[in-house]
Amino acid sequence: MQTQSSETHLSPSEYPNIPIRNIWLLMAYAADLPKDFLSKKTATQDFEENLMDTVAELLCTETKRQLKFGLSVGYESVSEELSRLRGKVDHLRSASSNSFLRGKIFCKYEKLNYNTVENQIVRLSLYKISRYVENPDIAIKCRALNDHLSGLGVGLFSGNTGSYLLGGVDHRRRNSHLLALAILALRMDLVSEETGKGSYLSPSKQESWIRSLYEKAIGGFYRHHLVSTDWIVNTGCKHTFFRTDSSPGLSHILPNMKTDIEITNHSSKKKLIIDTKFTKIVKPGRFGDFRLSSSHIYQMYTYLRTGEEADFLHFDSINGLLLYPAYGQSLYEETLIQGHKFVFATVNLLAEPSEIKSELLN
Repeated sequence: MQTQSSETHLSPSEYPNIPIRNIWLLMAYAADLPKDFLSKKTATQDFEENLMDTVAELLCTETKRQLKFGLSVGYESVSEELSRLRGKVDHLRSASSNSFLRGKIFCKYEKLNYNTVENQIVRLSLYKISRYVENPDIAIKCRALNDHLSGLGVGLFSGNTGSYLLGGVDHRRRNSHLLALAILALRMDLVSEETGKGSYLSPSKQESWIRSLYEKAIGGFYRHHLVSTDWIVNTGCKHTFFRTDSSPGLSHILPNMKTDIEITNHSSKKKLIIDTKFTKIVKPGRFGDFRLSSSHIYQMYTYLRTGEEADFLHFDSINGLLLYPAYGQSLYEETLIQGHKFVFATVNLLAEPSEIKSELLN
């Protein structure tokens, strides 16, 4: 179920300059990292305040671990003149170069090397992030590992990083954890190069990107912070409308519903559906007043009533949270509608990272 097209997103002129450290924070929680990968770091007090250093430290640790157990490897085709047979004989080149007369032959074979795209991306991320870290010891580690990879024949990635920065990471890869951290570091660097270390200055060009980042980051935040609790966090959950006596062709044309975030606790039989909206929480009404978006309420109401029908045996309560960014207007309101708790709340993306964390956890 998609949001109605009449929804009013923030216009470019209404975006404030979001501090770059907060963009980094959203990126960290939105990254394709394993559920418990950042759990120890997120539990420390300085995680949000020294995010670039934390990512750099994790990147160094994971690079060292991968070097110990083996980097990803690739093969390159080589054709060279040898004094003994290796691979296949290149008869044409051997004859044209008179190699046989000199007791040599040209051979074609596959040579093992470490200069894979994944390793090039890791090396590039170490090189890039070393320029931003504040801890000199971590910066030295980044540069040392960059030099080590260079010594192994790994080049700096020079291709189009778009597909790697925008796409997800295939966690079936042997070095998926390392690659996910490297991509996170490059994303952080990309924003830093465009905006500097001050504020996020070009929202008009990045409106859809930051809206998607916000949604993914909220889901990632709860996944990381609730990993050791009884709560289970799922994102992008698909549901069908609970229906009976449908006509034969309806199933082919009726759309599915897709919730942003669902947090469930089976021991307490509770479920919370979170819908993120990168819009103003209230908008002007017909008579000069301000109102919550009716389309958002209808959407959440449908989610909850559908969940009520489908999950009535599994949960005692199914509640909903509509979460908006706060831009000069913080708000928290709640009500009960037909037995379901509706919460309308904001999170201040202009606040200190520790305050953002506190808001979301509270």
